[in-house]
Amino acid sequence: MASRTSKSVQLYATPNSPEPFPILQVDEPTLGVNFFVNSSPFAGKRRKIYHG
Repeated sequence: MASRTSKSVQLYATPNSPEPFPILQVDEPTLGVNFFVNSSPFAGKRRKIYHG
């Protein structure tokens, strides 16, 4: 791993014995969506919209 502030490099494997890291099992991403009924007192009523 190299750093921009340092000129040194750390190797995680050598050319004589290149051993790969073990494979990590990662779960697929999950997306949750909640739908709700509009239960506000103004639900379904027409009103003038003010943009402030």
